[in-house]
Amino acid sequence: MEDAVERRNLIENNLVLKVRQPPQPILPSDREGFLRGPSGFWLTNPDNIVRGNVAADAAGNGFWLAFPERPLGLSKLVPIRPINTQLGVFSHNVAHSNNKPGINLDFAPFDDTGNTRESKYVPTSDERQDRYSANRVRFTFSDITTYKNRDNGLWNRTSWPDYVRFVSADNAGMFFAGAGDNGRISDSLIIGVSLNNSTPPPTSNQPNVAVASYHSTFDIAHNVIVNFPLNDRIDRASGAFAANDYYTSPVDRGMVRNPNNRLINSHPGRRVISPNINTPVGNAALAGALWDPHGYWGPAGNYWVYDIPFLTAGRTCMPVAGEHLSRSCAGPYYGVSGFRIDGSDRYKPVMPLTITRLDHNMQPIGAWIVEDGSSGNLNTFNIMSHMRHFAAVPDGRYRIEFRDNLVSHPLPTQEVMLVLSNMHSTSDRLILSVPFSGSATIQAYLTTRELYRDIQAPNTPVRHLTPVGSFAALLATENSVWQDHANQQVWVNVSGGLALPGGAPTDPLSDEMLYRATYLRVFKP
Repeated sequence: MEDAVERRNLIENNLVLKVRQPPQPILPSDREGFLRGPSGFWLTNPDNIVRGNVAADAAGNGFWLAFPERPLGLSKLVPIRPINTQLGVFSHNVAHSNNKPGINLDFAPFDDTGNTRESKYVPTSDERQDRYSANRVRFTFSDITTYKNRDNGLWNRTSWPDYVRFVSADNAGMFFAGAGDNGRISDSLIIGVSLNNSTPPPTSNQPNVAVASYHSTFDIAHNVIVNFPLNDRIDRASGAFAANDYYTSPVDRGMVRNPNNRLINSHPGRRVISPNINTPVGNAALAGALWDPHGYWGPAGNYWVYDIPFLTAGRTCMPVAGEHLSRSCAGPYYGVSGFRIDGSDRYKPVMPLTITRLDHNMQPIGAWIVEDGSSGNLNTFNIMSHMRHFAAVPDGRYRIEFRDNLVSHPLPTQEVMLVLSNMHSTSDRLILSVPFSGSATIQAYLTTRELYRDIQAPNTPVRHLTPVGSFAALLATENSVWQDHANQQVWVNVSGGLALPGGAPTDPLSDEMLYRATYLRVFKP
């Protein structure tokens, strides 16, 4: 199926074996490469019934679902969008012993010569361009078996998938992997090493992991996960749940979406070292704290944190079995992220960060340093360098500086903005300082409106911080601000519990409810 217009076909009960690269490949997709190569099934339009088939021993993928934006070849003028076309049926298929993923839902062709590129499949109700919740629809892969594939059981780049009743065993690397969002993996059996051992399972330089975290955007529930032990490498994920891509939030609470998974002879997952506390130090950070509401790593409700004083001092913590880099600690922990200085891009901050946690005598407890990110992704995992943030403890005192050991950012003169998360109650409190140059009097406020400067808009929750004249007065006054002109710093004493625009979300597992993002703005009027 080459042109991506072939739809409403029945592809059922077929066996495809031993697919190899031809001596002179006709198309680029015929060449073996990253998640590419000669595959058992090459499908470019999702609107087909694909059921009961087996793809094995292919040099590429077992099933390659490559849905392009538009048709190709002689059909390029047909007015459809395969990338947004609703799925027909994909069920009861088997992919085993392939050199690439058993199933690959990514890398669609984009020209008539057969070149492919990353491609995110997002089916919509009108099969037109994606408008997020206005027209997205869910789709289902069900009753799929993948085993002994050399590069993932399933690789996907998509939105709103439901993966139901999979059996995935003896693959190499990560069994469910990719870049999906708002998906579900449920009622599946995932086995790292099974008793099907007459031929050994494939190996790779990546330890086995059952499921990717998908940045906590998937619901991973009611699965049985067997034989996923820890690997000794601290820079690679291993175990049941991957923890190498928790970098979008300083405190990640998405594990609440992963209940009722039964782990048999499996570790819940390696706490992969954050690049900024690795050697050599990197210029991005993983989440400092992960909420563990189901008790996979320690007591239910604790937070899984790195074992450094910056995060553990003064907390009630306990060891995590098999781990030496992390602890399970009583929470809560708060997130601080989204730094903006004098109009810089708050979605891609690259300024260096040195965060010093101070005790009640204002002596250092520990530091969290994220090096300057303006030179690109210079860190262990090639994480985007604007992933820079830190986790904080209740009533903690933190001095924020925009510098590292080599680079100092100019002091702000107009505005500092940052985002606080997981501060749900008025009893959640933090004391922070930010650098600020100049003698002009500043102002500060909190709001939960994402357009944080537009606080005059109707129904905008806002809390103006009360100016005080000393650090002692700051400590005694909740939601206050003190401008330390002598040291060119601004201190704030802030608490949570600010209402959300439009009221509380109806979905208790929504990001709005889980994180309650609150914007702190310090500025010169």
